[in-house]
Amino acid sequence: MLVTFMVSYTWMYSDISVPNERSRLYLAVALVDGGTVEIDEQLKRWGKIYDLAERDDHYYSDKAPGSSFLGAAVYFVATQFKDAREWTIGDLINLMRTWLMIPFTLIGFFFLRRILNFVGLDPPVVDVVSLAWALGTAAFHYGGAYFGHQIVAVSLLVSLYCLMRAEEHIAGSTSTMSKWALAAGAAAGVAGMTEYQAGIVCVLLVL
Repeated sequence: MLVTFMVSYTWMYSDISVPNERSRLYLAVALVDGGTVEIDEQLKRWGKIYDLAERDDHYYSDKAPGSSFLGAAVYFVATQFKDAREWTIGDLINLMRTWLMIPFTLIGFFFLRRILNFVGLDPPVVDVVSLAWALGTAAFHYGGAYFGHQIVAVSLLVSLYCLMRAEEHIAGSTSTMSKWALAAGAAAGVAGMTEYQAGIVCVLLVL
């Protein structure tokens, strides 16, 4: 409850967004509204940014697409309740911060606690470490910003936990082990799709 309240309450001013967020958002909106990866219309509607790529007179996000894919799902659901033409850039940035990034932070908090409990740490230590991660590290800021950092961190935590659970079943149920391993691969895939640098950590997880 404390982490949910703190992360939800401590948000960035809605009229302030950076190219990193907008580039991801423009692609998410383009995927839903136009079924395209070109962000020409979004640039005309909300303004040009620096985090983009240009090819054959069309503009594209220069970010790995994972966060935009996730954002597109959130945006699609939101458009079922409010016409797409009514959304301002501030509304959309806050939509992603609130309904994508904050839930990801809470998922990370949950899985970090699972990992710490799994390795046998005492409950007070688990509480202190998990709270310190959520409220005392960069996770506190990125938990409310539509960047790729938090998505990658949480996805890798989930992947690590799933691998630890898969390892439990190496000498037992092959099907159960495979399910945990598949889940670990899927989580690592989300990380790699969101920030290509995450591939380095994914290699370590494979090892």
